[in-house]
Amino acid sequence: MSFLWLLPVPYRVGVLLTFCASLYLVGWFNGRSHTESKWRAQVAAIAVAEASAVQARIADNTKLVKQQAADNAVITKAHDEELADVRARLAAASRMRVPSFCRPAAATTEAASTSGSNGTDPASGLLPRRVDEVFRALVLQTEEVASTARSCQAFLTANGLAP
Repeated sequence: MSFLWLLPVPYRVGVLLTFCASLYLVGWFNGRSHTESKWRAQVAAIAVAEASAVQARIADNTKLVKQQAADNAVITKAHDEELADVRARLAAASRMRVPSFCRPAAATTEAASTSGSNGTDPASGLLPRRVDEVFRALVLQTEEVASTARSCQAFLTANGLAP
């Protein structure tokens, strides 16, 4: 720095200002790189936290899927057992009879022979086979819907979702 005293004053001031500006710029660049490294570290920490949260959520979802599959199996089993009983009762039941208020008055044998072949047996009062099949199918559908509703209601009650 001994040569600095040999320079005229304006040059000395210029050298001093240049030195101060270079120190400022070095500090600024170092501070910027430090700030950027802290920011990158924060971004990396957030990414790790998000990845672990995603993994935890996937594990929770897997547990829920297994639990729901088990619950569904229990509900389906109860539903199928109930419907198997209904199907067995329908299969064992005899053909349905025409209600007495729907039967025609006692007819002569001549009228019975002209009645046609719709499958009814006027003497026994049985419904035609096709009508009986339709009624059984309707009863089965009704029982399926009722069984599904009972299964859902039991599940809701068991899990505290219904009063």
